[in-house]
Amino acid sequence: MTVLTSSLRQTQGQRLTLTPSLRQALALLQLSSTELLLHVDSELALNPLLELEDEAFDPGVVQEQPNIEVEAMPFDVPVGIQADFGRSPSALSWSETIGQIESELPGEYDGLANHLSLTDSLLQQLGCLSVSEDQKQLVAWLIGNLNDDGLFDDTFENLIAECPIHADLSLWQLALETIQSLEPCGIGAFSRTQSLVLQLHRHAQLNPDEDGLAQLASTILESYPDVLARHDFKALARCCASKEETVQKACSLIGTLNPRPTAAFAVTAHCGYIIPDILVSKTAAGWQAEINPQTVPPLRFNQTYFDMLAQAKLSVDGENEWRQKATQARTLIHSLEHRFSTLISVAQTIVRLQSSFFEHGPSALVPMTLRGVADQLQIAESTVSRATADKYLQCPQGTFELKYFFTSSLAGQDGSSVSSMAARRRIKELIANENPNKPLSDAALAELLQKEGIELARRTVAKYREMENIAPKSLRKRSV
Repeated sequence: MTVLTSSLRQTQGQRLTLTPSLRQALALLQLSSTELLLHVDSELALNPLLELEDEAFDPGVVQEQPNIEVEAMPFDVPVGIQADFGRSPSALSWSETIGQIESELPGEYDGLANHLSLTDSLLQQLGCLSVSEDQKQLVAWLIGNLNDDGLFDDTFENLIAECPIHADLSLWQLALETIQSLEPCGIGAFSRTQSLVLQLHRHAQLNPDEDGLAQLASTILESYPDVLARHDFKALARCCASKEETVQKACSLIGTLNPRPTAAFAVTAHCGYIIPDILVSKTAAGWQAEINPQTVPPLRFNQTYFDMLAQAKLSVDGENEWRQKATQARTLIHSLEHRFSTLISVAQTIVRLQSSFFEHGPSALVPMTLRGVADQLQIAESTVSRATADKYLQCPQGTFELKYFFTSSLAGQDGSSVSSMAARRRIKELIANENPNKPLSDAALAELLQKEGIELARRTVAKYREMENIAPKSLRKRSV
């Protein structure tokens, strides 16, 4: 018979624990720049002993700032990471970058700058039409029922039934034709297919000599969308009783249509933008990485206020509360210093290891792992992972997430290694330059890559092609 007993024993052992300050430093390290600024704002509101060195600091506005001398603060800095780092802005100014981006925007997105909504634009056009006030009310009702894509979510019958204005069906039909005649072409439809058909009708009106081609394209869209998706021109020619060459021209016309005619009226309030954490520029000494000063909140401890409180005759509880807030304020400042020190160290290592990328672009990416960067800095791999999470780097090549630079290694024929990202880039380039009449199969792509010294199986090529959102060979074939 088993006898259960209980006893108390003391044992001695070792275990790793995180101090509150280090725990906070790791938490701040993982935050994105936007999350960090929000966190700092909340701390400023809660702790009177924290203040901004520059009250005019605004993360949304880029200002020319002189180099800021940062006083070194004691902290448990991991081996390989220096506590002092430059905060001078990069030679890449935001005004130049934003101007370059705006100049390269496609024309169809020009509406993003004026904040004019789709509804406002349609109502303005409606006001310029020579129609009766009753007819304008019907059209305005239909405009109010359009979704963000310029389509109706409900049936035409339900739209009429729900309207408080009673009118003949013929007047409603005229109102529908009116809204479908407004710009952008393709709105006022009940499906995306109908939106494309409306664009084809407008094309036929503007180009009477292509009326037959537009009608053929409409038939293909409405009756044979599955065959069109396969790019099977021979089957389409049989279905439409037309020549294969004519069918190919009709499909090319379909390719010129806009599936999102309301893209120019996107809601700007929902459009996100990226503030890079790292700015990379080329100097006489080579490529250099710097912290974006607009992501560094210039916090400081209000020593004057603390001294006044220390001299005041406070109760024991009051004094303990202020000393606790002082500890929290100093810990936050130290944690921020640790965050930016770690981030710039990781960024500088990435720039050094990927220097060929900054010279020649994505095709020159070399294999790099979190473990490799961690070994270079003699820190934990998890620290590198936190430092690169949701962080972005701006350089002459563009703006990239730091995670973008970490790619697996592929074996080359000469014993060298090739980045998987560079292989994906090369597959994309080969397909872009292929003969549309005879597109490259995955096996043919694998052979071409092998000749260039990149060993990839056909299945791997297919996987990388799908990751680049490129259709298979059968769907890429077309006559030109």
